[in-house]
Amino acid sequence: MPVGVIRDEHRALAARVNSWVEHLYQQRLLDWDAAGQQGQEPTRNGTQQELLNTQGPGTTVAGARAYETIKRSACFPAIARLYQMGLIGYDDLLTEAVKEDANGATAILSKSFNEQTQRQEITPAFQNEMSNAISYSQFWMHEAELRRTSPKYQQLVQYINHIIDLKTNDWTAASNLPNPGSLPKDGSRVRNMIVFADSQVSAWILFMLLFTDFGPRVEYLYIHSGQSVAERAPVYQRMQSPVNPADTNALNKIMISTYELSGKGHNLQRANYCILMEVPISTDVLRQAAGRVDRQGEDMTPIIVKLWDGENFCEVNRINRSRNVDALTADVDISEFV
Repeated sequence: MPVGVIRDEHRALAARVNSWVEHLYQQRLLDWDAAGQQGQEPTRNGTQQELLNTQGPGTTVAGARAYETIKRSACFPAIARLYQMGLIGYDDLLTEAVKEDANGATAILSKSFNEQTQRQEITPAFQNEMSNAISYSQFWMHEAELRRTSPKYQQLVQYINHIIDLKTNDWTAASNLPNPGSLPKDGSRVRNMIVFADSQVSAWILFMLLFTDFGPRVEYLYIHSGQSVAERAPVYQRMQSPVNPADTNALNKIMISTYELSGKGHNLQRANYCILMEVPISTDVLRQAAGRVDRQGEDMTPIIVKLWDGENFCEVNRINRSRNVDALTADVDISEFV
């Protein structure tokens, strides 16, 4: 997370969560004492864990909304500042608000797919139509800040540039990136990538920025909650499509989705790069997502990149829980992030 105002706003949100937890913890202590100290004494850690696990995104509680905002700032830390400054609203971060933008984008993407050539036709007209649709997003006017202040996004860009380069150049250790191993079974040099986010808003911003930054250099596959199962199915199938090794114009496919929608139940091993942009709710979810590219019988080396922000309370807390079998003692104290 970058230093300065963005980090300060994250701390301000953490302070709001801390005050909420502390207030309810002290109230529970008073109630327990008034009842003659019957039953188990409330603990601050237990109070915090219960509150963070039971509110959910639909909450109207200020402290809970602060926590949900921290959670949705894990990939793009600037979201915290935009929210705190009133430049975006809390509802803008939720799934229902994102659907409108996402539905418009995937409608344009579906029109760009040529059934005869089995590829996405990224024409200037298509680019203009998509860029126009993206420009209506609440987040578009902040795209430069979202991009500039996200170390995770910058790492993702580095990996995408790398797989584009691998179409014409062999891997070398000088890249400082992992060796992807054998070529795809279809004999081409085209490697694909799956990018997983935890929230719908992160996935949308990732698509918005990647399309803007890479234009016609890659093929875009975007899965979101506004699509039906029937609408998602052909997108998954396209990820698995072989590439003609004689096709020098073939593009790397980049699939953007969430753990919830695409993290299990789909064989997507034609991709061997899996970038986990945010820490999921459990290690089981993480393993399932990584397993989309790490399948038996696959010759390519699966490259699984786990990105996390050591200053984002939600991410640190989830990692800490995953390392601690006793869930009641697994929470990190929110006051450490104030």
